[in-house]
Amino acid sequence: MEEIVESNIENTMEEVLIEHFAPDTGAALVRWEVNDDDKSFPEVFVHISSPADIDRSRMGTLVGQLSTELETPVRLTVTQIPSFSIDSLGAEESGE
Repeated sequence: MEEIVESNIENTMEEVLIEHFAPDTGAALVRWEVNDDDKSFPEVFVHISSPADIDRSRMGTLVGQLSTELETPVRLTVTQIPSFSIDSLGAEESGE
């Protein structure tokens, strides 16, 4: 039964994260993991790729959404990987 609960929690987290970092948001979800060793609340570690700095208020919104969906406080740590692309002529294009 505990495996089912953990699976449901992970599925919920994944759905929220994918929605929050959808392609039209300018940031892409690279990977995420959860540390729930501290039973008081889960710690969520998210790695994203984005050409622009992520607004801290956006992270507050994500923490709130995760906490609401999981019905427990969540600690969130986001690692942002800057992204850009360079075409074959060497011109920089942001956002990809």
